[in-house]
Amino acid sequence: MLILIAAVSGFSLSAYIQRKRSKQEKLTCLIGEDCNKVVYSRYAVTLGIPNEILGMLYYGAVVAAYGIFSFAPELQTEIIGFGFKAVTFLAAIFSWYLIGIQIFILKEWCIWCIASSIFSTLIFLFAFLI
Repeated sequence: MLILIAAVSGFSLSAYIQRKRSKQEKLTCLIGEDCNKVVYSRYAVTLGIPNEILGMLYYGAVVAAYGIFSFAPELQTEIIGFGFKAVTFLAAIFSWYLIGIQIFILKEWCIWCIASSIFSTLIFLFAFLI
């Protein structure tokens, strides 16, 4: 259940950022930094895809996988379980990379991005604990 909560929260947060960016609206940053410098930076896009879209795809896939495995646990084979854990690991690593960009390159903090990284990290940790 913790994975589902983290994934739905991450999806909602990514959708919020996507809605703000698509309308070219400023984000309100709760920690006093300029989230817009982060969200509108050149690092906000990976392989031509906005990071919040990648987040929505990832979190949506986690919700779908969790739903499928909850209702049909026999589908969760050892190899599928390994694949799920590998994907959660890669997502966590990518989110940590983006936090590193904020710290070392942009020197700006985005609370929304940090929260997304926390959700991604929690999903990774819960995937190994469950």
